[in-house]
Amino acid sequence: MIKLKSSRLIWISIVVIFLCPAAVLVAALLHEGEIPIKSQIELLDVAGELLLLVLVQFWIVTIAYAGLQFRTYIYLLCGFGIIAMANTADLLDEFIFDHVGTLKLIENAAYPLGMMLATVGLFKLSRDYSELLKRVNKDRDDWRWKANKDQLTGLFNRRYFFEIMPDLLETLKGGSRAHTAALLMLDIDYFKSVNDQFGHDKGDLLLRAVGETINKFCHHDDFGFRLGGEEFGVLISGADSDVVLQAAERLRQRINIVQIKTETGELVSRTVSIGVSLLRSNDSIESWMKRSDNALYEAKSQGRNRVVII
Repeated sequence: MIKLKSSRLIWISIVVIFLCPAAVLVAALLHEGEIPIKSQIELLDVAGELLLLVLVQFWIVTIAYAGLQFRTYIYLLCGFGIIAMANTADLLDEFIFDHVGTLKLIENAAYPLGMMLATVGLFKLSRDYSELLKRVNKDRDDWRWKANKDQLTGLFNRRYFFEIMPDLLETLKGGSRAHTAALLMLDIDYFKSVNDQFGHDKGDLLLRAVGETINKFCHHDDFGFRLGGEEFGVLISGADSDVVLQAAERLRQRINIVQIKTETGELVSRTVSIGVSLLRSNDSIESWMKRSDNALYEAKSQGRNRVVII
């Protein structure tokens, strides 16, 4: 793809602005050999043709600032340049020359040719901007997706949790699956000792491995979140208490077998405590989270490495 600096395009446009009318004037003079002034001048017609010529020349300069692809710019420049020639011929026909065949020929041929090239340029312009819009939308979606993700674990982050929960809560309450959603709060047991004993890089490896395990565990309408530090959340939809309890137990067992290797070859793993609460019809986000937190604290107080449901 050819790219030219805007300053160079501006100079090209300025040359076209002066060159095209001058070419028409030279062609007319070569044909006539002198400048025959019309005996009667329609000032309104002259003003209209002059205004149109200035407007076309303004378009020529404007496209130099638009940052277009070079091929699109060339089509528009040639199209508007040829239209400027037709305008100049029409203006000279109204103002100075009278019934000059060269001007009529330029006017009749230049208008359709210029319009055709300008139309092709506008078509390419629409395609260019359509592709640009697609890229911008894709980049925006990609950045929004990245903004919603925890970069370490790949799970949704705390900000996104509180962003989607109000609408999600209303959907769960109002749908046919009301009261069949559960919020799991997970905390890695004795995680601080991993950082203290093996370093924060190994702690990050463990967090990443736990995040991958949670991500693989989530299916369909389930969501996994990293809420902060070694605390995670999982939202399960469409399951009753027995199914949720079994699912939470499976998740606990999967995380328990996650291991990371240190530089000395030692395998490190940690258990996880899970608190579970089912959605109630009068729940808010805060009340639902509080019950899940209470269940998590209860699991911790009972000796850790277990699932408690409230």
